[in-house]
Amino acid sequence: MRALHYILFLTIGLSLAFTFLYVRDSKPQSSSLSPPPLRPNIVFILANDLGQGEIEPFVKSNSSDRKIRTPALFKFAQESVTFMSAYVGGTQDVSSRCSFHSGSHTGHCSVRHPTQFQFLEKTFAGYLGNYSYDTGFFGKWNLQKNGPLNNGYNKFVGFISQEETLFFPEKIWYDHEYLDVHQPISIEKCGSSEDCKTADSIFTKEAVDFINKPREKPFLMVLSLVSPMSLRGDGPVGSYFDKSWPRFEKAHASMITDVLDKAVEKVMNAIRVSGKDPNTITIFSSVNGPYRDGKHSPMFFQSSASHKGVKSSLYEGGLRSPTMIRWMGKIAEGTSSNFPITHWDYFPTVAELAGVPKSLWPPNTDGISLVSFLLSRSKTSSHPHSNPNTDPDPLTRPPLFWEMCHKDESGLRFARASRIGKWKGISWFLRDGFTELYDVENDPTETTNLALVYPELAEWAHDVADENHRRHKNWPPHCRGAI
Repeated sequence: MRALHYILFLTIGLSLAFTFLYVRDSKPQSSSLSPPPLRPNIVFILANDLGQGEIEPFVKSNSSDRKIRTPALFKFAQESVTFMSAYVGGTQDVSSRCSFHSGSHTGHCSVRHPTQFQFLEKTFAGYLGNYSYDTGFFGKWNLQKNGPLNNGYNKFVGFISQEETLFFPEKIWYDHEYLDVHQPISIEKCGSSEDCKTADSIFTKEAVDFINKPREKPFLMVLSLVSPMSLRGDGPVGSYFDKSWPRFEKAHASMITDVLDKAVEKVMNAIRVSGKDPNTITIFSSVNGPYRDGKHSPMFFQSSASHKGVKSSLYEGGLRSPTMIRWMGKIAEGTSSNFPITHWDYFPTVAELAGVPKSLWPPNTDGISLVSFLLSRSKTSSHPHSNPNTDPDPLTRPPLFWEMCHKDESGLRFARASRIGKWKGISWFLRDGFTELYDVENDPTETTNLALVYPELAEWAHDVADENHRRHKNWPPHCRGAI
């Protein structure tokens, strides 16, 4: 076994050395590549529980009648780099949002479980405020008492907690005030009406106003939508009134087409019309993968695309996020990438875009900056590796890592997953350390478990997972005893 480990690590070491040389040579050089504009505007549009199989940019062909129309996102993809192997930050809403804001994966982030909300890290917004950025957060925060105004944002309209989060809201936070929405009818009747205000329509209007606000400095804006969350009751069927689908499936599709996609359309129109487009980078992603409940089934629209699993799962269907990055004139539009990226990459990416010195980044940042990679894909770049369709080897980035600890009717489930290059391991800690191993480049559906074929790789993946986990005092008691 020791000999096998030696051969394995020697092989990996040679591969890393080769790819390091590639990345070293492929970094943008100041003499041949124009630097990014000074401190661009940075916009995030975050969906809530959206699967790759639910929007047109990720569904290349669909002869089925069960297709969700997303014309604004389709146009967005034509102007963007579409990331086919982008990942969420965590298996749960709170852990993924912690990862997004902090730049730490769930093995290090302070919020990893739905019962704990002591968010301790400094957000990227907190850093950008020190660099003369105007910062605004609109929508679902869900890190409880530590609201956006206490975490670097100077404008906030939205929900602080999950309990407040409703598709048809009764109240919304406007900075420090929790104000009535004044719906035209009772909330209970909104599901069968087209007259009620959705939370996302309110957030989108505020986001558009924030974009249009006169200012001398750049801005960072996060629009964190509620759609297409699970509805608490019936929802309007909108554009799908004539479909013979179950009502809840029509309502789910309507949330994506009539609410989410419309929000994207309005935000992008505001960026274009305001003249801010050339100096604005926009990132679209989803906080989690598609959600399964007793009413809407992710199988109806094949929400996870061809992948196995949904939200709360460590399989690709629960972890992959429909992600696109748009920066007109700076990165190659209408291209796609299989290079793995994740939510904790956004902190270092935003920090580099804003000009925050790397020496000031938090030492526990787990992500990588995507700036050099994005700029190297420009069709007009003089960079020696500027082919917009070329990806670096995934081994050039640190391992990806997720962990989950859920207690449900089937008992306690504690597991970790890691991706190193093309290999992904899932370790189940309450099954005698049972580990699954998949080649997710050639088997993205995770059909063939190769743990018995390559036991040394399975053990390596298990060790990587061990190395990336850090015990945290805020974990619920049943999770602390899981390992």
